[in-house]
Amino acid sequence: MVTSLARRFTVLVAILAALVVGLVTVLVLQGRSATASLVAGQRDSVVVALTHRQETRLLDLAAALRGFVITGDVGFLAPLPTIQQALRADFARLRILEPRATNADATDDIDRISALLDSFTAEWLPRVIGARKRDAGEAIRLVGTGEGEQRADAIRAEIGAFIAVES
Repeated sequence: MVTSLARRFTVLVAILAALVVGLVTVLVLQGRSATASLVAGQRDSVVVALTHRQETRLLDLAAALRGFVITGDVGFLAPLPTIQQALRADFARLRILEPRATNADATDDIDRISALLDSFTAEWLPRVIGARKRDAGEAIRLVGTGEGEQRADAIRAEIGAFIAVES
């Protein structure tokens, strides 16, 4: 009888141990899942913040260009290299954070925004700056075509669409 009771007790302890191990395993897996969700949420926040910052940098580029066109003071152009370098750094960070498994188009979106900004900085800015250095009236006519504003609007639209997906 004592042996039978000891065996039952051993079986009961083994069952309880298995339940405890199972419960701990479930809790650990839930913790990992919660951590992964938190990390993904933080990543999404960083992606959105970086993208908003790109839009701010675009406005900074446009303001610097506008100041130069109006005044002819090359001091307005001083921040351009820093802004362009910051844009490249932001895109590098975005490419590290993306693409998300749930959004396979994220890399294409980032590349499209990057190409539009590169075009703005490599094509539009030098055209307007060159025109202003030659003749203020020429620069004002060039800006008056609306091309720069159309380029900026296209960039803002892409950024807005990207943020809408990421948010």
